[in-house]
Amino acid sequence: MKEALAIVLPDVAPIRRLGLIVYGPGPYNRCNVDLKLQPLIGADKSISSIVSSLSPAGKTPLTEAVRLAAEVLDYRTRPPVIVLLTDGEETCGGTPCPSAEQLKAAAKNLTIHVIGYIAREAVSGRGLLDARCLS
Repeated sequence: MKEALAIVLPDVAPIRRLGLIVYGPGPYNRCNVDLKLQPLIGADKSISSIVSSLSPAGKTPLTEAVRLAAEVLDYRTRPPVIVLLTDGEETCGGTPCPSAEQLKAAAKNLTIHVIGYIAREAVSGRGLLDARCLS
């Protein structure tokens, strides 16, 4: 994912406000979500620097991450686009599909993209997030 961001960010950052929210850092049993960078134009170097220092660990609070991103982007008054990069399913008790429906009901122009990836050796029989509801 870090390599893909390094390719995409320089083209997108000059024309779109980009921010960064991360989830999962810290002890595995925590469901923390952290706003690392407020959205701004030209954020590619800042995002790349932050992402390169991340070591993925912890749980996966997808629902809370999307909710926080929507709030940061002022989703009720602006047409935000949220891109969620994840390696799996919600593991913090959230409900991604109903939560996405609630957000969409409050903001008709909200777009949520979910990009899921998983390392072959990490497959444990559990499926990735079923993101069809977030389209």
